[in-house]
Amino acid sequence: MGFNNDGLETVIQQLKKNKGKLIIGGNIGKNTTTSNEKADTDYIQNFEILHQYVDYFVLNVSCPNVSNFTKLQDVEFLKKINSSIKKNKFY
Repeated sequence: MGFNNDGLETVIQQLKKNKGKLIIGGNIGKNTTTSNEKADTDYIQNFEILHQYVDYFVLNVSCPNVSNFTKLQDVEFLKKINSSIKKNKFY
């Protein structure tokens, strides 16, 4: 469960091998150690780093490994994340 992986750099190296052969989605979320108040920073950082390697994104707000994850599902929080990403220069 959760986002168990070998880290962003390893993921990017794997994504570079794709070279447009597959449609790739990025399932992004906050780190377990990031407070909910600063969670939008994790979403934006993941978006900015991965946007050139994936075709679409899923904003994951339901990871049971993250404490108090139901707060991530609040409408105002979701609006904040969406608004921040839409303001991003890569959007």
